Amino acid sequence: MNFEKAANFIWENGRLLERRLFEYFFLGGSKDGVLQAIRAYQNEDGGIGHARLRKTPGFFPGVFPSC
Repeated sequence: MNFEKAANFIWENGRLLERRLFEYFFLGGSKDGVLQAIRAYQNEDGGIGHARLRKTPGFFPGVFPSC
């Protein structure tokens, strides 16, 4: 797969969360940027709501134990 094409797809089609994850894993982005994007989906009770996070086992282990 062409990295540039994949990156362009993320920038053009990804939600802020996907873009922050891409930055973190491939461009030296910050963990805080990812956490800030996740907080946008947080409910008042502290959970992550409305099926906003994609449930991909093992993708980001230990961070989303309810997935």
